[in-house]
Amino acid sequence: MRAITLPSFTRKARLGVPLDYAKAIEWYERVANQDYSIAQFNLAVMYSLGQGTKLDLVKTHIWYAIAVDRGIDSAAENRDRMAI
Repeated sequence: MRAITLPSFTRKARLGVPLDYAKAIEWYERVANQDYSIAQFNLAVMYSLGQGTKLDLVKTHIWYAIAVDRGIDSAAENRDRMAI
């Protein structure tokens, strides 16, 4: 099976290739559950915007908190903004 890289998803977006956000959520969750911090942060963003899924502020907060624990500073800023 060919490895799927997360940067390839964003590269396709820049090239104008139609994106499947529901599929992105599926792949980000798989990778995030393997402690990949960028995927954890991206999941939080997607849940906060309702991209590929329904808007879910609880999951948004959970994934931001996990990303913070993994060292993503901007996740802390976003998480804290949600609390205001």
